Amino acid sequence: LVFAEIKYTMGGYVAGRLIDTHLNNFAHTVDSTDGVWIRVKLAQVDTIKQIKIYNRQDCCQDRIVGLSVYIKRDDTVVTECGKINHATSSYTFNCVGLGNVVELGADGIISQQNIAEIKVLGSTSGYQQLSFESAEMKNTLEGYRAERLIDNDYNNFAHTMTSSDGIWIRAKLAQTKNIKLIRIGNRKDCCQNRIVGISVYIKQDDTVVTKCGTISAVHESYDFNCRGRGNIVELSAEGTISQQNIAEIEAFGTPAGYEPTLLMGCEVAADKTGTDCANQEQYLHSKCSMESCPGGCTSKWVGCFKDSNTRAIDGGMRLRSNNPIVDCQNYAGANGWTVFAVQYSTQCFSAANAGLTYSKYGKSNNCEKGRGGYWAQDVYEVTCEQ
Repeated sequence: LVFAEIKYTMGGYVAGRLIDTHLNNFAHTVDSTDGVWIRVKLAQVDTIKQIKIYNRQDCCQDRIVGLSVYIKRDDTVVTECGKINHATSSYTFNCVGLGNVVELGADGIISQQNIAEIKVLGSTSGYQQLSFESAEMKNTLEGYRAERLIDNDYNNFAHTMTSSDGIWIRAKLAQTKNIKLIRIGNRKDCCQNRIVGISVYIKQDDTVVTKCGTISAVHESYDFNCRGRGNIVELSAEGTISQQNIAEIEAFGTPAGYEPTLLMGCEVAADKTGTDCANQEQYLHSKCSMESCPGGCTSKWVGCFKDSNTRAIDGGMRLRSNNPIVDCQNYAGANGWTVFAVQYSTQCFSAANAGLTYSKYGKSNNCEKGRGGYWAQDVYEVTCEQ
């Protein structure tokens, strides 16, 4: 989340508090006779899967009752997730939609609102959108050029012609990247069945790296959790193929500014984790793959705890990252470990027995923004994504 705003603000209770990761403060609106809206905005359009709303903790939790929750793409409602109809400390909406804004709102006379935090989980959380430099298609219906595939506009589309000898549609990255997820946006206004039967590939120039899958049903968009190091995303099919109307191709990979640094030597890593030097990068970049969580993993904050030179969690620092919560979760989950800790903003600690030892020095008040502090670590439990 990169931005927050509210229709009316009381004094210093600014909207930025909605996305500061602190549950002990809150944003505050004023009484209104013409409704209220409270919004948080993502850096880019994403497939949102879950919204978590945290109420003010110390009082007045009934004020939120009556607010509706929406996923929006800019000013357009994509999904109405539901309405808050009772007072409690937090709410979870398992709500799916392709958008870049989460809005809480209500019409009419509305009392003051006190919201502590809004969190949004989606299919590309922790990933960077990769930049395509060009796009091309085997053939083009005049005016519906391939460049529309990579213009970040889902309201237009590229258009091929019917072909008796197959079709290919390609988007090319400026350089080879570790691709983690591919999103295909279908034409919005009609003809969405035409895409059925098209396969999706990661390629390095002319060589197939990974076949991500084949589109078998009609949807507005498709997410392929598909991994491979390449510079081309290709949609293609053989034989007689009808016209294709594709709105957008997007690829996601390593988070911006992030390259994890494994602080153990290769021999130690092999001994501790079963990996080796040849596949360290793949290991560190892997998503959580706990067998008990076939749908993927997320994490739940446990608390802030002290640490010392004799570490509370065995094994030493596992990695250093600019995106430590996501990367440490993935590192722990890939090993089947259920607890990890983030310390001093960038440091990751985890071990098989971390759940038994993390609290050995007691609680701390020195953690900041969910990323620990000086000899203080924010501890998280790896849980299954719902």
